[in-house]
Amino acid sequence: MDLPHLLDQLDDDTLRDLADALALVVPDGAPTDAMRRHIAKSDVASLPAVLAALSRDALKALCKSVGLTVTGSGKGPYVKALADAVAKDGGTSARALVVEVQPRQPRLAWQGMDQHEAVTSVPTQVVEIVWPGRARALESDGKSAAQPSLLDANARAQGVGARARGAEAPNRLIWTNDNLVALQALLDERDPTTHAYRYRGKVDLVYIDPPFMVNTNFSGDNRITIDLDENAGIEATKEPSLVEFIAYRDTWRNGLDSFLVMLRRRLEMLKELLSPSGSIYIHLDWHAVHYVKVLMDEIFGSENFRNEIVWQRTSAHNDPKQFGRVNDRILFYVANKEDYSFNTVYGEYSQEQLSRYDSSDSEGRFTGRDLTAPGIRHGETGQPWRGLNPAASGRHWSRPPSELEELLAQGRILLKKDGTPRLDGLKVYLHQGWRINSA
Repeated sequence: MDLPHLLDQLDDDTLRDLADALALVVPDGAPTDAMRRHIAKSDVASLPAVLAALSRDALKALCKSVGLTVTGSGKGPYVKALADAVAKDGGTSARALVVEVQPRQPRLAWQGMDQHEAVTSVPTQVVEIVWPGRARALESDGKSAAQPSLLDANARAQGVGARARGAEAPNRLIWTNDNLVALQALLDERDPTTHAYRYRGKVDLVYIDPPFMVNTNFSGDNRITIDLDENAGIEATKEPSLVEFIAYRDTWRNGLDSFLVMLRRRLEMLKELLSPSGSIYIHLDWHAVHYVKVLMDEIFGSENFRNEIVWQRTSAHNDPKQFGRVNDRILFYVANKEDYSFNTVYGEYSQEQLSRYDSSDSEGRFTGRDLTAPGIRHGETGQPWRGLNPAASGRHWSRPPSELEELLAQGRILLKKDGTPRLDGLKVYLHQGWRINSA
Protein backbone atom coordinates (compact mmCIF):
# COMPACT_ATOMS: atom_id res chain seq x y z
CA MET A 1 0.00 0.00 0.00
CA ASP A 2 1.24 3.47 -0.87
CA LEU A 3 -0.07 6.98 -1.52
CA PRO A 4 -1.06 6.38 -5.19
CA HIS A 5 -2.96 3.27 -4.06
CA LEU A 6 -4.87 5.36 -1.51
CA LEU A 7 -5.63 8.01 -4.14
CA ASP A 8 -7.09 5.27 -6.34
CA GLN A 9 -9.79 4.76 -3.71
CA LEU A 10 -10.98 8.40 -3.75
CA ASP A 11 -13.89 9.54 -5.91
CA ASP A 12 -13.94 12.57 -8.19
CA ASP A 13 -15.41 15.03 -5.67
CA THR A 14 -13.00 13.98 -2.90
CA LEU A 15 -10.03 14.34 -5.25
CA ARG A 16 -11.09 17.87 -6.18
CA ASP A 17 -11.54 18.82 -2.52
CA LEU A 18 -8.08 17.37 -1.82
CA ALA A 19 -6.52 19.33 -4.68
CA ASP A 20 -8.10 22.55 -3.38
CA ALA A 21 -6.84 21.85 0.15
CA LEU A 22 -3.31 21.31 -1.19
CA ALA A 23 -3.55 24.48 -3.36
CA LEU A 24 -3.14 22.45 -6.55
CA VAL A 25 -4.63 23.70 -9.82
CA VAL A 26 -6.64 20.99 -11.57
CA PRO A 27 -8.19 21.88 -14.97
CA ASP A 28 -11.98 21.82 -15.11
CA GLY A 29 -13.26 18.62 -16.62
CA ALA A 30 -10.04 16.72 -15.97
CA PRO A 31 -10.64 12.94 -15.86
CA THR A 32 -10.45 11.25 -12.48
CA ASP A 33 -7.30 9.29 -13.39
CA ALA A 34 -5.61 12.49 -14.58
CA MET A 35 -6.41 14.18 -11.26
CA ARG A 36 -4.94 11.24 -9.35
CA ARG A 37 -1.70 11.39 -11.36
CA HIS A 38 -1.52 15.18 -10.99
CA ILE A 39 -1.85 14.99 -7.20
CA ALA A 40 0.53 12.02 -6.86
CA LYS A 41 3.27 13.78 -8.84
CA SER A 42 2.99 17.01 -6.87
CA ASP A 43 5.84 17.82 -4.48
CA VAL A 44 3.34 18.97 -1.81
CA ALA A 45 1.28 15.76 -1.89
CA SER A 46 3.18 13.76 0.71
CA LEU A 47 1.32 11.10 2.66
CA PRO A 48 1.10 13.23 5.86
CA ALA A 49 -0.11 16.24 3.86
CA VAL A 50 -2.78 14.24 2.04
CA LEU A 51 -4.08 12.57 5.20
CA ALA A 52 -4.18 15.91 7.01
CA ALA A 53 -6.12 17.52 4.14
CA LEU A 54 -8.84 14.84 3.92
CA SER A 55 -12.02 15.24 5.92
CA ARG A 56 -13.01 12.77 8.65
CA ASP A 57 -15.71 11.30 6.42
CA ALA A 58 -13.23 10.86 3.55
CA LEU A 59 -10.72 9.21 5.88
CA LYS A 60 -13.40 6.90 7.25
CA ALA A 61 -14.47 5.86 3.75
CA LEU A 62 -10.83 5.40 2.74
CA CYS A 63 -10.15 3.09 5.70
CA LYS A 64 -13.21 1.04 4.83
CA SER A 65 -12.18 0.73 1.16
CA VAL A 66 -8.74 -0.63 2.06
CA GLY A 67 -10.09 -3.02 4.69
CA LEU A 68 -9.11 -1.20 7.90
CA THR A 69 -11.37 -1.29 10.96
CA VAL A 70 -10.97 1.87 13.01
CA THR A 71 -12.73 3.07 16.13
CA GLY A 72 -12.49 6.39 17.85
CA SER A 73 -13.54 10.00 17.38
CA GLY A 74 -11.98 12.70 15.29
CA LYS A 75 -9.51 12.29 12.43
CA GLY A 76 -6.56 11.09 14.49
CA PRO A 77 -7.33 7.35 14.66
CA TYR A 78 -8.02 7.17 10.91
CA VAL A 79 -4.85 9.08 10.00
CA LYS A 80 -2.77 6.84 12.27
CA ALA A 81 -4.32 3.64 10.92
CA LEU A 82 -3.67 4.62 7.30
CA ALA A 83 -0.12 5.82 7.99
CA ASP A 84 0.67 2.62 9.90
CA ALA A 85 -0.76 0.49 7.10
CA VAL A 86 1.42 2.23 4.49
CA ALA A 87 4.52 1.91 6.70
CA LYS A 88 3.82 -1.76 7.44
CA ASP A 89 3.46 -2.50 3.73
CA GLY A 90 6.74 -0.76 2.93
CA GLY A 91 5.03 2.02 0.99
CA THR A 92 4.39 -0.14 -2.08
CA SER A 93 1.65 -2.24 -3.53
CA ALA A 94 1.19 -4.18 -6.72
CA ARG A 95 -0.87 -2.04 -9.07
CA ALA A 96 -1.09 -1.05 -12.70
CA LEU A 97 1.13 1.82 -13.82
CA VAL A 98 0.23 4.32 -16.50
CA VAL A 99 3.36 5.71 -18.14
CA GLU A 100 3.40 8.30 -20.90
CA VAL A 101 5.96 7.33 -23.54
CA GLN A 102 6.93 9.61 -26.41
CA PRO A 103 8.03 8.17 -29.79
CA ARG A 104 11.71 7.13 -29.79
CA GLN A 105 12.00 7.92 -26.08
CA PRO A 106 11.63 4.63 -24.18
CA ARG A 107 11.25 4.86 -20.41
CA LEU A 108 11.68 2.65 -17.40
CA ALA A 109 8.62 1.69 -15.38
CA TRP A 110 8.82 0.49 -11.79
CA GLN A 111 6.65 0.38 -8.69
CA GLY A 112 6.98 3.70 -6.90
CA MET A 113 8.24 5.67 -9.91
CA ASP A 114 5.62 8.36 -9.24
CA GLN A 115 6.77 8.85 -5.65
CA HIS A 116 8.90 11.80 -4.58
CA GLU A 117 10.79 11.89 -1.31
CA ALA A 118 9.76 14.87 0.74
CA VAL A 119 12.68 17.06 1.75
CA THR A 120 12.89 20.29 3.70
CA SER A 121 15.74 22.70 3.17
CA VAL A 122 17.78 23.05 6.35
CA PRO A 123 20.00 26.14 6.74
CA THR A 124 23.67 25.18 6.79
CA GLN A 125 25.79 26.20 9.76
CA VAL A 126 29.35 27.38 9.16
CA VAL A 127 31.83 25.34 11.16
CA GLU A 128 35.06 26.56 9.59
CA ILE A 129 36.18 28.57 6.57
CA VAL A 130 39.39 27.85 4.69
CA TRP A 131 40.57 30.22 1.95
CA PRO A 132 42.79 28.12 -0.38
CA GLY A 133 44.31 31.11 -2.18
CA ARG A 134 45.21 32.82 1.09
CA ALA A 135 46.82 29.66 2.46
CA ARG A 136 48.95 29.22 -0.68
CA ALA A 137 50.00 32.86 -0.58
CA LEU A 138 51.24 32.41 2.98
CA GLU A 139 53.14 29.27 2.02
CA SER A 140 54.84 31.08 -0.87
CA ASP A 141 55.92 33.82 1.58
CA GLY A 142 57.45 31.20 3.88
CA LYS A 143 54.76 31.61 6.53
CA SER A 144 52.67 28.90 8.08
CA ALA A 145 49.35 28.32 6.37
CA ALA A 146 47.85 27.60 9.79
CA GLN A 147 48.28 31.21 10.98
CA PRO A 148 44.93 32.65 9.77
CA SER A 149 41.91 31.74 11.86
CA LEU A 150 39.67 29.14 10.30
CA LEU A 151 36.70 30.97 11.74
CA ASP A 152 37.09 34.26 9.92
CA ALA A 153 34.40 36.37 11.56
CA ASN A 154 34.63 39.02 8.87
CA ALA A 155 34.21 36.45 6.10
CA ARG A 156 31.32 34.84 7.91
CA ALA A 157 29.58 38.18 8.26
CA GLN A 158 29.91 38.80 4.54
CA GLY A 159 28.91 35.25 3.55
CA VAL A 160 30.90 33.03 1.26
CA GLY A 161 32.05 35.71 -1.15
CA ALA A 162 35.53 34.69 -2.23
CA ARG A 163 35.01 35.59 -5.86
CA ALA A 164 33.86 39.10 -4.97
CA ARG A 165 37.02 39.48 -2.87
CA GLY A 166 39.21 38.38 -5.77
CA ALA A 167 40.26 35.12 -4.09
CA GLU A 168 39.53 31.49 -4.79
CA ALA A 169 36.16 30.25 -3.57
CA PRO A 170 36.40 28.03 -0.50
CA ASN A 171 35.37 24.40 -0.69
CA ARG A 172 31.84 23.66 0.43
CA LEU A 173 31.83 20.45 2.44
CA ILE A 174 28.35 19.75 3.79
CA TRP A 175 27.98 17.11 6.50
CA THR A 176 24.55 15.49 6.62
CA ASN A 177 23.10 12.04 7.10
CA ASP A 178 21.16 12.40 3.82
CA ASN A 179 22.55 14.01 0.69
CA LEU A 180 18.98 14.89 -0.33
CA VAL A 181 19.03 17.53 2.40
CA ALA A 182 22.38 18.86 1.17
CA LEU A 183 21.12 19.07 -2.43
CA GLN A 184 18.00 20.96 -1.35
CA ALA A 185 20.13 23.33 0.74
CA LEU A 186 22.34 24.07 -2.28
CA LEU A 187 19.31 24.62 -4.51
CA ASP A 188 17.70 27.03 -2.04
CA GLU A 189 20.78 28.99 -0.93
CA ARG A 190 20.72 32.63 -2.06
CA ASP A 191 23.20 35.46 -2.02
CA PRO A 192 22.39 37.67 1.00
CA THR A 193 22.88 40.85 -1.03
CA THR A 194 21.41 40.13 -4.47
CA HIS A 195 19.08 37.32 -3.35
CA ALA A 196 20.07 35.43 -6.48
CA TYR A 197 20.54 31.67 -6.23
CA ARG A 198 24.14 30.80 -5.41
CA TYR A 199 24.36 27.36 -6.98
CA ARG A 200 21.19 26.65 -8.95
CA GLY A 201 22.24 26.27 -12.60
CA LYS A 202 25.87 27.16 -11.78
CA VAL A 203 27.63 23.86 -11.05
CA ASP A 204 30.02 22.94 -13.87
CA LEU A 205 30.98 19.43 -12.80
CA VAL A 206 29.16 16.73 -10.85
CA TYR A 207 30.61 13.33 -9.94
CA ILE A 208 28.57 10.94 -7.83
CA ASP A 209 29.39 7.48 -6.55
CA PRO A 210 26.06 6.12 -5.26
CA PRO A 211 25.54 2.66 -3.79
CA PHE A 212 25.69 -0.05 -6.46
CA MET A 213 22.51 -1.82 -5.29
CA VAL A 214 24.38 -4.94 -4.18
CA ASN A 215 22.00 -5.47 -1.22
CA THR A 216 24.82 -5.64 1.32
CA ASN A 217 25.82 -3.43 4.23
CA PHE A 218 29.46 -2.36 4.22
CA SER A 219 31.53 -2.10 7.38
CA GLY A 220 34.62 -0.15 8.31
CA ASP A 221 37.37 -0.74 10.86
CA ASN A 222 36.67 2.11 13.27
CA ARG A 223 38.56 0.73 16.26
CA ILE A 224 40.50 3.29 18.29
CA THR A 225 43.72 2.28 20.05
CA ILE A 226 44.81 4.32 23.08
CA ASP A 227 48.29 4.11 24.69
CA LEU A 228 47.79 3.81 28.44
CA ASP A 229 51.45 3.28 29.30
CA GLU A 230 53.82 3.76 26.37
CA ASN A 231 56.88 2.52 28.29
CA ALA A 232 55.13 -0.66 29.44
CA GLY A 233 53.44 -1.15 26.09
CA ILE A 234 49.95 -1.18 27.61
CA GLU A 235 47.16 -0.26 25.21
CA ALA A 236 43.38 -0.09 25.31
CA THR A 237 41.20 -0.61 22.28
CA LYS A 238 37.75 0.89 21.87
CA GLU A 239 35.64 -1.38 19.69
CA PRO A 240 33.13 0.37 17.42
CA SER A 241 29.45 0.33 18.26
CA LEU A 242 27.01 -1.14 15.74
CA VAL A 243 26.34 2.32 14.32
CA GLU A 244 30.07 3.05 13.99
CA PHE A 245 30.78 -0.39 12.52
CA ILE A 246 28.49 0.06 9.50
CA ALA A 247 30.17 2.37 6.97
CA TYR A 248 27.09 2.61 4.74
CA ARG A 249 24.02 0.60 3.86
CA ASP A 250 23.34 -0.73 0.38
CA THR A 251 20.21 -2.74 1.11
CA TRP A 252 16.81 -1.94 -0.42
CA ARG A 253 13.45 -3.00 1.00
CA ASN A 254 11.88 -3.34 -2.44
CA GLY A 255 15.01 -4.09 -4.41
CA LEU A 256 15.55 -2.21 -7.65
CA ASP A 257 12.26 -0.32 -7.21
CA SER A 258 13.49 1.36 -4.01
CA PHE A 259 16.93 2.02 -5.50
CA LEU A 260 15.51 3.80 -8.56
CA VAL A 261 13.12 5.86 -6.42
CA MET A 262 16.08 7.04 -4.34
CA LEU A 263 18.34 7.81 -7.29
CA ARG A 264 15.83 9.51 -9.56
CA ARG A 265 14.97 12.24 -7.06
CA ARG A 266 18.64 13.07 -6.55
CA LEU A 267 19.43 13.09 -10.27
CA GLU A 268 16.55 15.50 -10.90
CA MET A 269 17.93 17.86 -8.25
CA LEU A 270 21.45 17.58 -9.66
CA LYS A 271 20.12 18.56 -13.07
CA GLU A 272 18.76 21.76 -11.52
CA LEU A 273 22.20 22.52 -10.09
CA LEU A 274 24.05 21.80 -13.35
CA SER A 275 25.16 24.82 -15.39
CA PRO A 276 24.24 25.09 -19.11
CA SER A 277 27.78 23.94 -20.01
CA GLY A 278 28.07 21.45 -17.16
CA SER A 279 28.81 17.72 -17.10
CA ILE A 280 27.79 14.89 -14.79
CA TYR A 281 29.53 11.56 -14.19
CA ILE A 282 27.90 8.69 -12.28
CA HIS A 283 29.89 5.66 -11.12
CA LEU A 284 28.11 2.27 -11.04
CA ASP A 285 28.69 -1.38 -11.80
CA TRP A 286 26.81 -4.20 -13.50
CA HIS A 287 24.07 -4.40 -10.87
CA ALA A 288 22.16 -1.30 -11.97
CA VAL A 289 24.10 0.60 -14.65
CA HIS A 290 21.84 -0.48 -17.51
CA TYR A 291 18.70 0.66 -15.69
CA VAL A 292 20.31 3.94 -14.68
CA LYS A 293 21.42 4.55 -18.28
CA VAL A 294 17.76 4.61 -19.39
CA LEU A 295 16.86 6.78 -16.38
CA MET A 296 19.64 9.24 -17.25
CA ASP A 297 18.41 9.36 -20.85
CA GLU A 298 14.99 10.40 -19.56
CA ILE A 299 16.25 13.06 -17.14
CA PHE A 300 19.19 14.56 -19.06
CA GLY A 301 18.17 13.60 -22.61
CA SER A 302 19.57 10.70 -24.62
CA GLU A 303 21.14 13.20 -27.01
CA ASN A 304 23.31 14.49 -24.15
CA PHE A 305 24.89 11.11 -23.43
CA ARG A 306 28.62 11.29 -24.22
CA ASN A 307 30.33 8.13 -22.97
CA GLU A 308 30.06 4.92 -21.03
CA ILE A 309 33.53 4.77 -19.51
CA VAL A 310 34.63 1.24 -18.64
CA TRP A 311 37.56 0.86 -16.27
CA GLN A 312 39.05 -2.43 -15.16
CA ARG A 313 39.83 -3.17 -11.53
CA THR A 314 43.28 -4.47 -10.71
CA SER A 315 42.15 -7.40 -8.57
CA ALA A 316 41.51 -10.66 -10.41
CA HIS A 317 38.21 -12.53 -10.18
CA ASN A 318 37.62 -16.24 -10.46
CA ASP A 319 33.88 -16.41 -11.10
CA PRO A 320 32.68 -19.97 -11.78
CA LYS A 321 30.66 -20.67 -14.91
CA GLN A 322 30.89 -17.10 -16.20
CA PHE A 323 33.38 -14.46 -17.30
CA GLY A 324 34.93 -12.51 -14.44
CA ARG A 325 33.21 -9.28 -13.42
CA VAL A 326 36.26 -7.09 -13.27
CA ASN A 327 35.11 -3.63 -14.38
CA ASP A 328 32.99 -0.70 -13.24
CA ARG A 329 31.18 1.86 -15.40
CA ILE A 330 31.01 5.64 -15.38
CA LEU A 331 28.17 7.27 -17.34
CA PHE A 332 29.08 10.69 -18.76
CA TYR A 333 26.28 13.14 -19.63
CA VAL A 334 26.22 16.86 -20.35
CA ALA A 335 23.56 19.53 -19.93
CA ASN A 336 23.80 20.57 -23.59
CA LYS A 337 25.66 18.57 -26.23
CA GLU A 338 26.17 21.73 -28.31
CA ASP A 339 28.00 23.67 -25.60
CA TYR A 340 29.82 21.94 -22.77
CA SER A 341 33.26 21.99 -21.20
CA PHE A 342 35.60 19.07 -21.76
CA ASN A 343 39.28 19.00 -20.86
CA THR A 344 41.41 16.60 -22.87
CA VAL A 345 42.87 13.79 -20.76
CA TYR A 346 46.44 12.68 -21.50
CA GLY A 347 48.26 9.49 -20.55
CA GLU A 348 51.69 7.93 -20.69
CA TYR A 349 53.06 6.71 -24.05
CA SER A 350 53.70 3.02 -24.60
CA GLN A 351 56.77 1.91 -26.55
CA GLU A 352 54.51 0.96 -29.45
CA GLN A 353 53.00 4.43 -29.50
CA LEU A 354 56.43 6.09 -29.35
CA SER A 355 57.51 4.11 -32.43
CA ARG A 356 54.75 5.74 -34.50
CA TYR A 357 56.35 9.20 -34.14
CA ASP A 358 58.86 8.37 -36.86
CA SER A 359 59.04 11.78 -38.56
CA SER A 360 60.41 15.09 -37.35
CA ASP A 361 60.73 18.74 -38.28
CA SER A 362 61.86 21.91 -36.52
CA GLU A 363 59.08 21.53 -33.94
CA GLY A 364 59.96 17.94 -33.01
CA ARG A 365 58.86 14.37 -33.63
CA PHE A 366 55.40 13.86 -35.11
CA THR A 367 53.05 11.32 -36.64
CA GLY A 368 50.10 11.53 -39.01
CA ARG A 369 46.53 11.15 -37.74
CA ASP A 370 43.24 10.75 -39.57
CA LEU A 371 41.52 13.90 -40.82
CA THR A 372 38.19 12.08 -41.16
CA ALA A 373 35.73 10.28 -38.89
CA PRO A 374 33.27 7.44 -39.53
CA GLY A 375 29.82 8.16 -40.93
CA ILE A 376 28.36 10.38 -43.64
CA ARG A 377 27.29 13.90 -42.68
CA HIS A 378 25.17 16.25 -44.75
CA GLY A 379 26.52 19.48 -43.27
CA GLU A 380 29.76 21.26 -44.08
CA THR A 381 31.92 18.43 -42.71
CA GLY A 382 30.39 16.10 -45.29
CA GLN A 383 31.27 18.26 -48.29
CA PRO A 384 34.30 17.85 -50.59
CA TRP A 385 37.41 19.85 -49.64
CA ARG A 386 40.51 20.43 -51.76
CA GLY A 387 39.31 17.86 -54.29
CA LEU A 388 38.72 15.15 -51.70
CA ASN A 389 35.26 13.75 -50.89
CA PRO A 390 35.19 11.81 -47.58
CA ALA A 391 31.63 10.60 -48.26
CA ALA A 392 33.00 8.36 -51.01
CA SER A 393 34.53 6.24 -48.24
CA GLY A 394 31.53 6.52 -45.89
CA ARG A 395 33.26 9.15 -43.75
CA HIS A 396 33.22 12.89 -43.03
CA TRP A 397 35.82 15.53 -42.11
CA SER A 398 36.65 15.62 -38.40
CA ARG A 399 36.76 19.41 -38.56
CA PRO A 400 34.91 22.06 -40.58
CA PRO A 401 36.67 23.10 -43.84
CA SER A 402 37.47 26.51 -42.32
CA GLU A 403 39.54 24.84 -39.59
CA LEU A 404 41.18 22.53 -42.12
CA GLU A 405 42.28 25.60 -44.12
CA GLU A 406 43.82 27.10 -40.97
CA LEU A 407 45.71 23.89 -40.22
CA LEU A 408 46.92 23.73 -43.83
CA ALA A 409 48.16 27.32 -43.65
CA GLN A 410 50.03 26.47 -40.42
CA GLY A 411 51.75 23.52 -42.05
CA ARG A 412 49.89 21.06 -39.83
CA ILE A 413 48.57 18.88 -42.68
CA LEU A 414 50.80 16.53 -44.67
CA LEU A 415 50.49 16.60 -48.46
CA LYS A 416 50.81 13.99 -51.20
CA LYS A 417 53.28 14.43 -54.07
CA ASP A 418 50.52 16.02 -56.18
CA GLY A 419 49.89 18.65 -53.47
CA THR A 420 46.56 17.29 -52.24
CA PRO A 421 46.11 16.66 -48.49
CA ARG A 422 46.66 13.19 -47.10
CA LEU A 423 43.59 11.76 -45.35
CA ASP A 424 45.91 10.58 -42.58
CA GLY A 425 47.89 13.80 -42.70
CA LEU A 426 47.03 15.62 -39.47
CA LYS A 427 50.41 16.31 -37.85
CA VAL A 428 50.40 15.46 -34.14
CA TYR A 429 53.62 16.15 -32.25
CA LEU A 430 55.06 14.00 -29.50
CA HIS A 431 55.21 16.93 -27.07
CA GLN A 432 51.45 17.44 -27.41
CA GLY A 433 50.93 14.31 -25.34
CA TRP A 434 48.93 11.15 -25.86
CA ARG A 435 45.25 11.90 -25.71
CA ILE A 436 43.11 9.25 -24.06
CA ASN A 437 40.36 9.12 -26.67
CA SER A 438 38.71 5.84 -25.79
CA ALA A 439 37.22 4.66 -22.54
